[in-house]
Amino acid sequence: MTTAFASTISERVSPEESSALRSKLEYFRSRLGSIVLRDWLHKEAAAGRKPVGVLCWSVPAEIILACGGIPVRLSGVSGEGLKYRSELPRDICPLAASFYVEARALTREGLLSGVVFPGTCDWKRKLSGLLGKTKVLTLEAPSPGNARLIEADLKRSAREIALLTDLPLRTNNLRRASEKVSRASEACAALHRLRQHPGCAISGAEAFAVEQSFLRDDFSRWTEHCRTLVQFLKEQPPMSNQNSPKEAPRIMLVGSPVVWQERSLVHLVEEAGGKVVSEDFHSRLCLLYPGGGFPISAEADSLPCAGQPSHAPVAEARFDKDGPAGGVSWQTLARRWAETCFCSPIAEGNETLLFRAVEDFQVEGIVAHVYRSCARVQMGLPGILGRARARGIPSLILETQGDPNEEERLRARIEPFIEMLLARRRNAT
Repeated sequence: MTTAFASTISERVSPEESSALRSKLEYFRSRLGSIVLRDWLHKEAAAGRKPVGVLCWSVPAEIILACGGIPVRLSGVSGEGLKYRSELPRDICPLAASFYVEARALTREGLLSGVVFPGTCDWKRKLSGLLGKTKVLTLEAPSPGNARLIEADLKRSAREIALLTDLPLRTNNLRRASEKVSRASEACAALHRLRQHPGCAISGAEAFAVEQSFLRDDFSRWTEHCRTLVQFLKEQPPMSNQNSPKEAPRIMLVGSPVVWQERSLVHLVEEAGGKVVSEDFHSRLCLLYPGGGFPISAEADSLPCAGQPSHAPVAEARFDKDGPAGGVSWQTLARRWAETCFCSPIAEGNETLLFRAVEDFQVEGIVAHVYRSCARVQMGLPGILGRARARGIPSLILETQGDPNEEERLRARIEPFIEMLLARRRNAT
């Protein structure tokens, strides 16, 4: 763990608690490193398992697991891949570039059987052409309409993944895989729920490291470490009162997903005096509010249009005992895949989950991040932030392109925003 990362813990809790918290977080930090990831994949490959790269946690990992594969989140967290940037278009999305550099390195070592792209933006689609001989599968982004079409595309993807792993998908495997993913998702959701409390000892940067390490290790091992961390945080006494002038303003991050690095936007906001308490990157709020945006009922034939609320009952995760995987199990997967695409307040203008989180996390300000090449987020941000300001929630838009030289420019905008939030708090008391 880096000195800067560790020192933030020492400033918040006692020396004994600081040492204990560092030990709980060291596992997650280690999983972000490329060397540890390669060692794990070498062991899995030697055991006959087939690693399959994914871009984000929203891709249904159950299908890859049920086909005997290993879903591996590729996020380019190490700096060694920067040498490949010369092979990429200058205006490429930093998230897509980070995926490319790690996928290329692992493919050259024979550690990836293929990659699965969620076709949710232009750059993710373009990556398939940049990766050359790598086997690429595209999971189409679900569009409002017939839920059966979403299920059909998931089943098509399952057949293609089975060709990569040489193991057909079976009902029992899908059931066990779904249980693994559910346990991991619930552990992650439990951590995020703890962050609703003002006295929670974990910072936004530390929670970000936990989330970014998801799908970079064995499911059960990651889940156990996350549960241990959650239990430790539950046992800690509250640090302070949110109404105290010394308490950092509570910030929510939304918009284009941030790539993990030591000087990420999460770190800059907290170094400027804020505390990141929630994020909605990759529609992560669906972990906290499952079915809260676009549920698919067991009987439903269609999904509501974007922005239209639905109160249909959510299908339970049940699986057939015999025969090929099907029925409600596929509806459950389709529902989750639809939620992660539809329920992003930035992408589709559905602000229900966003403002619910603003209230639950006692958010005092919103920092919206957008890549210059991310047209989808650029179009959605002004409207949603305008409605946030109408509700009395200040917001700040930060445009980046993954350039290390942007740090000072971003800091010059973040610090006055944090000072303004502190001034609002002082004037309100």
